[in-house]
Amino acid sequence: MTEFKYKFDFYTFSNISDLSVFNEFIGEKFRRIVKPKAYDTVDHPSIDFEGVENKLISDFYSENGDLFIQGENNTLVWFHLFTKNIHKWTFYIEKIISSKTVREFIVSKENQTNFIYITGYREEEYDLKHSSIQFLENGGRIEGALGVSRQEFRQYLPGIYSFTIFGSEIISFFNRAKLEGMKEIFPNLEYFESENYFGFQIDDETQPLETVIQIQKEIAKYLGQEYFFDRDLVGIVDFKPIPTILEKIR
Repeated sequence: MTEFKYKFDFYTFSNISDLSVFNEFIGEKFRRIVKPKAYDTVDHPSIDFEGVENKLISDFYSENGDLFIQGENNTLVWFHLFTKNIHKWTFYIEKIISSKTVREFIVSKENQTNFIYITGYREEEYDLKHSSIQFLENGGRIEGALGVSRQEFRQYLPGIYSFTIFGSEIISFFNRAKLEGMKEIFPNLEYFESENYFGFQIDDETQPLETVIQIQKEIAKYLGQEYFFDRDLVGIVDFKPIPTILEKIR
């Protein structure tokens, strides 16, 4: 079984059952990077992708609410209906070095869809931020996850990650001027921006994970830590949703 080292999550209002959205996102650049070879409703796709018309795959998603696309070099992309109005698209990357190419695809202006939030992270970062392990007296343990469910998304954003991009809804809420202010307060981040998005990359290659997590906490505190899930603040901070997003996902 492939062990994926890096992931990207899109939270978007866009629906690839709309053929125009499908054609825009799964276009020439997507195909060049992912090199799709099979698709299905399960994470081991078996239906040949090559030669299939876009409309047939778009309709397949519409009918099933799930679409896995297997690419060459052990890249997997999962499209699924996250809530009634939000779709979540996840890129699973086997090799860390390959994540840079996918990141470039994500931040390219022509590939921006009507998204809310995009995150990218190493598997160990995600586990540290969201995994819950309860050890039992008999030696067993119960593993769970915190702050990542559909219901919880209605209450707060998943959190700040090493790679984070805000869509227009979040930009409007926090105010672009405040986001631009991050460049002075956090000058060592790599920034990405256009009229419709604002994002950043924390150096998660040369810095210890503990340092990366601390920078994330400082960013959240600057913007408003009550809007971003942080397991260390559960019971301390009263997490809140972003009103304009909440209105659209109810």
